[in-house]
Amino acid sequence: MLISDQFTYWDGQGREIPARFRDSDGVDVCVGRQGHKCNFPEDHVEAFLAWIQGLGITGYTGRPQDW
Repeated sequence: MLISDQFTYWDGQGREIPARFRDSDGVDVCVGRQGHKCNFPEDHVEAFLAWIQGLGITGYTGRPQDW
């Protein structure tokens, strides 16, 4: 369980994560399985937050694809 005041949960039809966050010097924000990651370079975190906050979408947007 992750607890936060700020989050975005996309449903199974969520946004595509830009390539720059999928393989940035070997760092990928996507896990590819159940779970999460938490150790990222600070500049990577700042760039990802700027991108996601710029979308203006927050909270729960729909049910998971496999429910």
